Amino acid sequence: MKIFTVLCNVGLALFTCLVLATDGASAEPAHIVLTLLLILIPVANVLVVAGSRSIGSGRRRGIERAVVMGNVALVGFAGWAILDQYPHPAEPGFIEYAVLVMLTPVLSIVTILRHRAGGSRPSGEVAVAR
Repeated sequence: MKIFTVLCNVGLALFTCLVLATDGASAEPAHIVLTLLLILIPVANVLVVAGSRSIGSGRRRGIERAVVMGNVALVGFAGWAILDQYPHPAEPGFIEYAVLVMLTPVLSIVTILRHRAGGSRPSGEVAVAR
């Protein structure tokens, strides 16, 4: 699941850069914030999901919490932008991009929270579903 999450985040960041390169940046403040979130949050997700264990436990939990909140903000802004731009342009790849934009943060949240819940067990101990 971690590898799939990293791939989706890298794909989202690259797809966003491609959209910026072809369509240009928006002049609306809300769309500028959305664009920044679409670039920064996937990078943060990759760093947290594939990051090193050298970060202390307390500091790591704080970073994970901030990244999860960033993902929630990204879902909110992206949902608003999709509704705000209706009817959508008939551009190739729009549906794929919209799906990637909405699902990647949710997948990242699930991966981070699953890892966080499983990360507190001593090594070698197996989680048992009850």
